[in-house]
Amino acid sequence: MTELGSARQVLLWFRREGIALPRRNPEQPGGPTVWAAPTYSALLSLLSNPIYGGAYAFGRTRTKTRVVEGRARKSVGHKKPRAEWTS
Repeated sequence: MTELGSARQVLLWFRREGIALPRRNPEQPGGPTVWAAPTYSALLSLLSNPIYGGAYAFGRTRTKTRVVEGRARKSVGHKKPRAEWTS
């Protein structure tokens, strides 16, 4: 994506080159893989999820702790910037 500048440009390149992406067929769960022209949402998911690139990133979220009425309260799932992920 860095070379082309945006997810939209990557999508246009995929379509221009005729590259299909695998898709599950919602009518046949567990059925064969369907190959189709990429959609913007599918490509954005592919580009933003490192597991699709063969990598697994640990530490993508953090837990925050704060004191409420004298008791510790934890909340989870706060996203970290990509530069702070651990792998």
